[in-house]
Amino acid sequence: MAAPAEHGLFAIDIAGHALHIDNAMVGTWGLTIVILVLALLIRRYPMNGAVILFKSIFETLHDFFMEILGGKEKKWIVSTVLAIFFIVLFSNVLAVFVDAFNFAYPIEHYFVPPTTNLMYNMGIAIFIVVLVFAIQIMYHGWRHFAQEFVPVFGKNIVTVERGNMPGYVYRPLKVFVKIFDIVLSLFLGFLEVVGNIAKVISLSNRLFGNMLAGTILVTILVTSLNLATQSIVGLNIPFLVPILLYLQGLLVGVIQAFVMALLAAIFIRVARGAD
Repeated sequence: MAAPAEHGLFAIDIAGHALHIDNAMVGTWGLTIVILVLALLIRRYPMNGAVILFKSIFETLHDFFMEILGGKEKKWIVSTVLAIFFIVLFSNVLAVFVDAFNFAYPIEHYFVPPTTNLMYNMGIAIFIVVLVFAIQIMYHGWRHFAQEFVPVFGKNIVTVERGNMPGYVYRPLKVFVKIFDIVLSLFLGFLEVVGNIAKVISLSNRLFGNMLAGTILVTILVTSLNLATQSIVGLNIPFLVPILLYLQGLLVGVIQAFVMALLAAIFIRVARGAD
């Protein structure tokens, strides 16, 4: 049963626990419906001009990311990278439309696009990092994966060759060098863990910050123009300038989606290693 919620739009009682539904969750559901509807339309009207154009763009992106991934990647990996691109893209485009409608009707209290929510972006970033881990295990095995983060036997970063050294000098030196190699390798493994945490923070905050900054910038500029034109010529809002601002917002949304997918492809390529 749905009920008013102290945090969010409303709450659903599930086995005595309240599930709070907020505008970000509604936005996620809305985005899912939009993607499903578009997929059904593409399947229903395969010869439509817009569908043909979309397929051409899709094939171009597919070939581009396939080349980034090395040209020998499994099909599902390339499809996943493309899915990340289109999910982020559609959400960013949706954000522009929400910004436009907010001036006529404030819908952001009930509906916000997912990529303007930090937790959603963090979920995408965590998914990318986990996907990279899975591919690393798939190509190199569990042992190599564990060795990257917990190299308890060292990575042979520092080695010593006996050469002409006598045994009583070489053996203690070899033990010392091995201990130093293990300590150094464990430190590098710790840095690897920190680096992956930093990936999550960087990916999520980059997308969230750019989308939030774009929304705030458009809101300030359009509101200022609205007030200025009302006081000067008595009109509500100029027609051309807001359109240019929203087109700029669309361009930023496309770039951010492309950057997110491109970084995911690069991380996968690095994790897989050389061909």
